[in-house]
Amino acid sequence: MSHNDVTIRSTAPSDHDALADLTTLGSRRYLSGRGLLAEIDGEAIAAISLTSGAVVADLARAQPRTVHALKRRRYQILRQGGDVGRAPNLVRRLAPAHAGLWEKAA
Repeated sequence: MSHNDVTIRSTAPSDHDALADLTTLGSRRYLSGRGLLAEIDGEAIAAISLTSGAVVADLARAQPRTVHALKRRRYQILRQGGDVGRAPNLVRRLAPAHAGLWEKAA
């Protein structure tokens, strides 16, 4: 049985095409801007917008716990130190965070 690490990182402008390939979950569309991206082996499987909380995912690969980890990490970033700031300022606080999740290889 093979497992792959899920990595959560800040989105970059070069992620635009990968984000466009993901399916919107819920009623809010993921618009361009700052966000968090979950990936396996360098391939995007889910993302969340820091500003709106909109979520997109690869329905075949992303598991509910991956989306939950993105939502939890967004919450942690927005609430660091008990203050809320503008998304660009918050992203500067990001350090590459290993989600600590395991998912089965597809």
